[in-house]
Amino acid sequence: LGGDSVAASLLPRLGAMLGDAAWQPQHAALVAVAQVCEQASDAIEPHLVSIVAMLQSAGISAHPRVRWAACYCLALCADEFDALADEHHAHLVPLLLQGLADASARVASVSALAAVNLCAQMPAPLMKDNSPALLTALHALLAAEATPLYVVASAASALTLAIDHPGSANLDSAYAAFAPLLGTRLGAAVAARTGRAVGALVEALGALAAAAPARPVA
Repeated sequence: LGGDSVAASLLPRLGAMLGDAAWQPQHAALVAVAQVCEQASDAIEPHLVSIVAMLQSAGISAHPRVRWAACYCLALCADEFDALADEHHAHLVPLLLQGLADASARVASVSALAAVNLCAQMPAPLMKDNSPALLTALHALLAAEATPLYVVASAASALTLAIDHPGSANLDSAYAAFAPLLGTRLGAAVAARTGRAVGALVEALGALAAAAPARPVA
C-alpha cells in the first residue's frame, strides 16, 4: 500500500479515535498521523487545519502520553509541511511553549525537538516575533535542577536552532543568560558520560559564542 492509500483509510477514523475516552486510541491516532505524513503528504496536506485543531486539543489532554503524542506528531508534520510554521504558528507556538513547561519530562523533551523542526521552517519575521518566548522557555527548562540530561540535550538542540536562525532576536542578552548555564550543564553531562547531552551542549555553546557581539580585549 502507498502512503496516500493508508492516509485515505486513516483520516476518516481519526475523529472517533481522538474522541475515545481512553488514552490509547488517542495516542495511536496521533502517532499514526506522524508516521504516515512523509509518505502521504498529498493526502494529508488538505487537512492541515483539522490536524492543527487536533494537536491543540490533544496538547491539553489530562494524560501525558496523549500530550507527548501531540508534540511528536507536530515534530514530524512540521518537518514535512512548511505551512504549519508559516500559516499556523499562532496556534502551534503556544502548544510548544506549553509542552516545554510540561511536568512530564518526556513531553518537554519531544516539545524541544518539535521546536527545532517548526522553527527551522519559520520565516525570519515570524521567528523574530516568537524567539523571545522560546528562549525564555528553553532557559527555564535548562535551569530547572530536576530536568534530566536527555531533556537537556533536546533543549540544547532547540537553543542551537534558535540562535542560528536569522530571525532570532535578543541574542545580545542571550549570551549572558545562557553561557554560564550551559557550562554548568556541560560539566554535569561530562561527569555522567552522557554523550548526546555533551554533544548538544557543546554545539549550543559554539552557536552562542559565534552569535555573541564582539567584546573589546582588556
